[in-house]
Amino acid sequence: MKNEIGTGIADAEVLSEICEVIRTTSKADYGKIIEQRATYPWIYHLAEVRSNIVEWLPINREDAVLEVNAECGALSETLLEKADCLTYITDTNLQREIVELRLKKNVPDYEKKDVTGYTGKFADIERELGKYNVIILCGVIGYASQMLAEKADDPYRTLIEILKRHLKPGGSIVMADGNRLGLKYLAGCQEDHYGGYFNGIHDYAGCEGYRTFTRKEYQKIFTEAGLPELQFYYPYPDYKFPSVIYSDEYLPKEGELNDNRRNIDRDRYIFFNELSAYNTLIAEGLFQEFSNSFLLIASERGTN
Repeated sequence: MKNEIGTGIADAEVLSEICEVIRTTSKADYGKIIEQRATYPWIYHLAEVRSNIVEWLPINREDAVLEVNAECGALSETLLEKADCLTYITDTNLQREIVELRLKKNVPDYEKKDVTGYTGKFADIERELGKYNVIILCGVIGYASQMLAEKADDPYRTLIEILKRHLKPGGSIVMADGNRLGLKYLAGCQEDHYGGYFNGIHDYAGCEGYRTFTRKEYQKIFTEAGLPELQFYYPYPDYKFPSVIYSDEYLPKEGELNDNRRNIDRDRYIFFNELSAYNTLIAEGLFQEFSNSFLLIASERGTN
């Protein structure tokens, strides 16, 4: 039940428009186009803030990077600017066309880069993949059950185990995704994929096809998959449109988390003052557990 607004096959008409805009305009015009269109797919696929989630990562030019589910390339440009070798996977040919256009038009020295794109189901493509220093999973792990060739008791751990086989020695998987106990969902935001309230809080009872996890649950998935060296980071307001990324070494101070009212893709309730709630969580040392999103860097022990 894939229902990510702006990325599904049902949005082919919008994606065709985005493709034409990328083909006929410059990146400098994206902000003006987003303002004119003022709908979620245009913000989601073209907003420059999207790349903040990967821009700061310690990726070198010599690194080989795999991006699983590149969608329309919002992160791909930055990844290819940082590394000279990028492999990406998209669900549809239209998405792949958009990514190719963006990379060719917007990445300096594109012709000197090593770029490979695949389209289709991950299970069919996986056998073609090589070894990589960094594997990017942004909003992906929740679809694990749909990505595997065979049904698995724990599809999320199984997906990570499969991807682990494609890591070079010392390589890492970088995962960015939601926290089902994120404060915004307690405060009245709808769940990102199902569009209801408290889906994640209720552990997705009655929901099939997608889910996110708590900090402890992500930790268990990656540790049991053989990647126990974990570094957690905390994108704010969330991993899709992050303005700042906190860490265990640099946590927010009381009063900092005041960008909470926006909910770009859906209506929301406001059950309580999130800034006040965040201040209490910060004071009690609980911010990490209720962060709206996580960014996790996972590797084998002793490789970081």
